[in-house]
Amino acid sequence: MKQNPFLIIGVSMIIVLAGILTGVGILNVAGSKANQFVGSFRLQVDSLTDQTYTGRYSVWGLTAAEVSFTVASGKLKEFRLNRVLSTPGYGIRQKITDTVTVSGNLDFDAISQATVSSNFVKAAIKDAVQNVTE
Repeated sequence: MKQNPFLIIGVSMIIVLAGILTGVGILNVAGSKANQFVGSFRLQVDSLTDQTYTGRYSVWGLTAAEVSFTVASGKLKEFRLNRVLSTPGYGIRQKITDTVTVSGNLDFDAISQATVSSNFVKAAIKDAVQNVTE
């Protein structure tokens, strides 16, 4: 029995597309969970004690973001985004790092085209602060 190559390609494309859409849906749900975790949490750097903070946000056993930052004399001295789950090729890690570093503020607006990743980072920042105060 001869197989139609167009049928095989068509079915393969449908399977790949379904996988992509499922992945996007899962990421959106994970981002929504991060947003709920952050809630109304707002952070002023000058309210933090001088030290290095480390936090992470995980969803379904997967680390979605991991941050570390240092506060000294009420100012953000260093910010590192060690890990963030994002779409490759968009430079999301660098965009978020630059936004936080330039503003000197840990309470940043979501980065355009990186709302979900921004939510992951905000959740990791909240975790870092809670790890110290709990």
